[in-house]
Amino acid sequence: LWHTGRRDQLLQFFFHSYLDLNLLIKTLESSYTDVSWRACGVLANMAASIVQVRHLLISDHVLGKLTGLLKRSIETNDKFCILTVTNLLANISCSEHEKMKTEQELRDMINIYLLDHDDEEVQEAGNRFFCNLI
Repeated sequence: LWHTGRRDQLLQFFFHSYLDLNLLIKTLESSYTDVSWRACGVLANMAASIVQVRHLLISDHVLGKLTGLLKRSIETNDKFCILTVTNLLANISCSEHEKMKTEQELRDMINIYLLDHDDEEVQEAGNRFFCNLI
């Protein structure tokens, strides 16, 4: 906001005005994984700082896209994508843990593939997601 000269505007207003949430969600399905995980990264940053965004990301439609992206990244062992999706899930779970507890497929993927992953960062991201559910 400082760089745009809009220091007096709220961060939430800035995100809603200048970033197209629906386009970011649609981009999660890109055939290019790096495009998908970058969109996921923007969503993760938004969900970390704007609580209201988290509620918009818990629809079955969006969670299905996140599950698909996580599956793809696990299959290709794309560490950056795994970390980005898992961190977004952890950010969503900060306030939407009741809905996220019902997402058995996501929880199973994290439990089976990530908590015992060879990479320590991936393990930590999976643990953070589970801790936020509790």
